[in-house]
Amino acid sequence: MAISIAGPSFVSADLIKDKLKDFDDFHLRGVVNDAIQHVSTAEHTQKVGEEAPPYTNLWVPGQPTAPKGENDRKAYGVSTSGCYMRRWCPITGQLPDPDPKDLVWSDEFGGTAVNTSNWAFETGNDCGTPAGCGFGNGELEYYLPENAAVSDGILTLTAKRESGHCPCDPATQTASGYGGDCTNGAGYCTPYTSTRMVTRGHHSFRNKRVQFRVNVASAKAVGGWTAAWMLPEHPQSPWWPTSGEIDVLETVGFKPDEFISTTHTANCNRGLARSCSTAGSFDEWHTVEVNWLKDELQFALDGQIYHTISRNGSNDHDFPFDQDFYILLNYAVGGNLGLAQGIDASAFEGDGQVMKVDWVRVYETTLPAPRCGCNSCSEAWNTAVPAAEDPTATCGSRINWAMQHEGKNEHDACALVASQFHKKCPCDPSTCASIRILEQS
Repeated sequence: MAISIAGPSFVSADLIKDKLKDFDDFHLRGVVNDAIQHVSTAEHTQKVGEEAPPYTNLWVPGQPTAPKGENDRKAYGVSTSGCYMRRWCPITGQLPDPDPKDLVWSDEFGGTAVNTSNWAFETGNDCGTPAGCGFGNGELEYYLPENAAVSDGILTLTAKRESGHCPCDPATQTASGYGGDCTNGAGYCTPYTSTRMVTRGHHSFRNKRVQFRVNVASAKAVGGWTAAWMLPEHPQSPWWPTSGEIDVLETVGFKPDEFISTTHTANCNRGLARSCSTAGSFDEWHTVEVNWLKDELQFALDGQIYHTISRNGSNDHDFPFDQDFYILLNYAVGGNLGLAQGIDASAFEGDGQVMKVDWVRVYETTLPAPRCGCNSCSEAWNTAVPAAEDPTATCGSRINWAMQHEGKNEHDACALVASQFHKKCPCDPSTCASIRILEQS
């Protein structure tokens, strides 16, 4: 089913609600709520002849066929100008194990405490900052250094229910540690504690292969939200989302065995970011990573690439990844993503919920194999082939799209694009194979 929500002049909030009432995916709900809020405000102000407000071209591509044997896994998507939030994205390639000699930096979490030469702790609930209490996400935890521990070579980040942490001083109505006004009012207290660690000021990276070995077997509670991610060391102003965000790993308790990767950029952020998920058991250890190339981000789970974001031209505002980023590890409670189906408060009692990290390693990037000749036989990969729905499309982005959303392997995706745009995208794999044979003879 494909739903198109558009009209000659205006789309009402009621129409959006009616058209999408059967969809219950959390990503979609967030996008629709944003749309409804924006459209509801504009409904009373738009006049004849004025440009229709944003979101009037919101569209839902429908439900792609779920993987065989996984019919219970619904795959929804919302897309605007190249933005998407998709589940169960197909595997499009395999990254080889990194060469040990390419190691740039790592923390193996030896010893008995977090190495403060590598990490700093962010504390509190972000009250008094421009984002406001809850880190701009409505998160309910108060971050403390003592909720992080190292033992037997494993880092643990613990989220638990405990009272008494009040970022807003009831006497002064200011935020502890910042001095700014409390956005949630005097006396605001958080019902949970957790921890958030950053390499900011210690280590930052660009165009590297960043890996995390993680286990969330004890972090399954509904309402929890684990993350291993990256932010710019020296962001522009206004910095978010313009300067970018790379979420290598996100898991939420109400979506068991689902690993999510996302980027937030100028045009694609929050409920309209670029996001994909893949399947993996929460009970097992996994390696999650981003292979950060000059013109491409490849996200993988245990070496299997399931999400690729490519630069579209030399002035792509949604590829702000030409700068150093630092690493973050945290376990949030609630928030726009974690709170989508409530919180199992009892699961956070006592010892709480625990995210485990075996190591974090940064390598030189692993260069991909030639894409059916698009990089080796021609310079067509970045050639522009615009479309009405995506004026920034290139040969390469079309190939990636065919792999991610039509389930094609790289060979077939290249052949498809070459057949459709044979003059601009001469990426025929059979032709390139013949050229390689000649080159080797």
